[in-house]
Amino acid sequence: MRKFVLQDFRAIVKNIKRSKCRKAVPDWSVPNEVWRLLFCTPLLCDPQRAGIGLPKYHNNLHAFRTLFRQFLLKVRHTRLCPLTWHRSKVFSLYKKPANSVTCPFDAQRSIHSLDPVGKAFFRHLWDSACPPLPLECEHGYAKARRRESAIKQPLINQHRLITARISHVLVSHDMTNAFASVDFKELDSNIQQDARDQDVDLLLSLIHISEPTRPLYIS
Repeated sequence: MRKFVLQDFRAIVKNIKRSKCRKAVPDWSVPNEVWRLLFCTPLLCDPQRAGIGLPKYHNNLHAFRTLFRQFLLKVRHTRLCPLTWHRSKVFSLYKKPANSVTCPFDAQRSIHSLDPVGKAFFRHLWDSACPPLPLECEHGYAKARRRESAIKQPLINQHRLITARISHVLVSHDMTNAFASVDFKELDSNIQQDARDQDVDLLLSLIHISEPTRPLYIS
C-alpha cells in the first residue's frame, strides 16, 4: 500500500509541475501556482519555474508533505476520494466574437474547471492503465495524431476507393454529440479490463460520482 502511495505522490508532483499556471479553478479550490509552492523542493522541481515569478524562496513544508502522504494512504485504504475532486465548475465561453452573437445562449462552449490536485491524481491513474493498442482502422484517438491527420486519412482512403471504382460509404461523426451517448456499462467494462486492480474503484467513482455545478452564462 505504501508503495502505491509513494508512486501517487511523485506522480501528483510531476503532473502539478507539468500543468499550466494562470488557469481558472473552482471556488472551492486554489490555483495551480499555490500547489507548486507547497510541493516545490530542489529535488522535485526548479523553484524558478514555480509559476508565480519568485526567483528564489525557501519553504519548510516537510510536515505538510508528510500529512499529504498520509492523506493519500487514507484514499488508497478506503478507495474513496474527496468529493471536491469529483466536482467541476462550468464556465460558458462564446465560440464566436461577442459582438457577432445576437442571442446570449447562442454558440457557447462549456468549459469545466477542476481541482488541480484531483486532476493530477486521476491523470496518474489513467496513465497507469494499460489500454489495448489501437486498431489499424482507428485514427481519431491515436497518440500524437494531429487533427489534420485524422481528417486527411479517411479522405485519402476515400480517394483511393473512388479511383479503384469500389463502392463505399464514408461516415463521420461529431464527437461533441457522441460523448453524451456513451453507455456507463461500457465505461465500467473498459475500466475494469484496462486499469490496475488497485485503481478500478477510484476510477469508477470518478465516473459515477462526478457532478458539474450550474453553468455561468455570459450575458
